[in-house]
Formats: sequence, structure tokens, C-alpha cells
Amino acid sequence: MRLPRGAVWIASYPRSGNTWMRALLSNMVSGKITASDINDLEVRSAAASLAQLEFHLLVEPQLLRLAEMEAFRAATLDVEAQALESARFSKVHDAWTYLADGAPRLGRGARRALYVLRDPRDVAVSYAFYSGSDTTAAIEWMNDPEFTIRSPGLTIPQRLNDWSGHVRSWIEQRDVPVHVIRYEDLHANPVAVLRDTLAFLGATFDDEEEAHEAIARAVEYSDFVRLQQQEKERGFCEQRDGTQPTSEKFFRRGRVGDWRNHLSRSHVQCIEDAHGETMKRFGYVLERGRADRCD
Repeated sequence: MRLPRGAVWIASYPRSGNTWMRALLSNMVSGKITASDINDLEVRSAAASLAQLEFHLLVEPQLLRLAEMEAFRAATLDVEAQALESARFSKVHDAWTYLADGAPRLGRGARRALYVLRDPRDVAVSYAFYSGSDTTAAIEWMNDPEFTIRSPGLTIPQRLNDWSGHVRSWIEQRDVPVHVIRYEDLHANPVAVLRDTLAFLGATFDDEEEAHEAIARAVEYSDFVRLQQQEKERGFCEQRDGTQPTSEKFFRRGRVGDWRNHLSRSHVQCIEDAHGETMKRFGYVLERGRADRCD
């Protein structure tokens, strides 16, 4: 497989399948006949990394004001993108937002962006288990336009917006071409979705049969059960995002529609009242009724 040089964002709201997509791409990029190690993915660069920013600044980023930190990050990301001689994928959970001068907080240097989208009802359940919080708290975060992930000493604060705002920020921006990947479609037909994703990225192959085999192999190596087994045997370095301690495994279930087993009617309606229009836009079917409050 050959890919055009340049930076590619793998963006998503947390707990939406970002790591699964990174595993798939890692198994494609590596070209190995063994599965990629989840603790050593080819696709592992993160936009919020303080260590990465410090490497370029030669000063502790924590000494900077947030606005300064974000401006330096944008400039750094652009410089890095211009210097690339091959393809580079980077994970990002930030919404697509702008600095005071109108420049994107993530710079303008990326060649493409992949946006992994998941039913927010499933996101709420997954986020609650992952963070060790109750479901009501997870839904409150997802409905908060000011929600920010803060991991002092590890990452730059990640401005998420509410769930709908996060989705719209990436889908409607015009700074970088974006390809939407629904988690549910990836779950139902990973080979077809990965093939379409690679086409969007401009991937080329010398032989169509070998391309088909490589894609099928990447899907097999990135199977959710395999990822769970790797985590069980080796642990996973990204198990926590720094917001809350948790005993939950990172790769918990990965099911579609698991929200039906965990959310109350009130929880469902609280999510749908806040995000129904965006959900319908991307093919998610709403439950009937309306809740007066979240409890």
C-alpha cells in the first residue's frame, strides 16, 4: 500500500471507535503478517500531547497560558505537517475550533481527516463505564457545550463542546476534507468501510488481489475480541484519559445498541432532546416521547 505524504486526523468524540480505527490503519500501514501491538500502534501520535509540544518548544508548556499553549500547538502542527515525507495519522478528540485570530486550533496543515461517529446513546454508556462515573454524569458532559477534558501534566486541555457541537464542528468545517465513518457501519461491514476509507485517503496498491487480502487481514487482526485479548495479556497504555480513575477495561464490549441494556427512558430522551437533529442527520432512529428532565 502507498499513501500520499501528509498529516491525517483521526477525530472522534471519546468512546466512539477512534482506537479501533487506529488499529485497523496500523495493521494496514505496518504491512506485517502479525497483528499490531495495541501498545505500539503505527498510528499513535496525539494532538493533545504535552510531551510532543515540549519537544518543539524546549520549555515546559505548563508555564504558558492556555491561549499561548494552543497558539504554539497550532504553529507546531503546521510545521510538522509541512516537513512530513510520508503519511502520518494522529488521534484527536478536540472539537474543530478556532483561536482568537481565526486560525484553527489544530492548524491548517492536515491533508485529510477521518471522523468516527457513534450513536451518542452508546457513547454515554461506554463513557460512563470507562470513566467510573454514573450515566447521568456522562450525559451531562455530553450535553455541555463547555465540556473540556483536563489531564494536568499529560495533555493540553481538550475542548470537546457538546456531542452535537463536536460532530458539527468537524463535519461542517472547510479547512480540511473530512470522511465520516459511522461506528455502526464499521461494525456491520469493516472490510467495505476500510476499503472506502483507504480510497478517500488516496491509497494505491500494485495488485488488487493483494489489496483485498491486506484489508481482510487488517480487519481480522483488529477484531474486537483480539483487541480485548491483547489488553488482557499486556494491558493498554491508553486505558485512562486522566479524568477519572477506573477499573474498567478499555475494550469493554464494543457492541451496537448496548444502550438499550443500560439507559433509562429518561436518559434516552435526555440525549435525544439535546442531539436528536444531529442523530437523525446521520441515520440514527429516535425513540418516541420526551423527558421533562434528566435523572
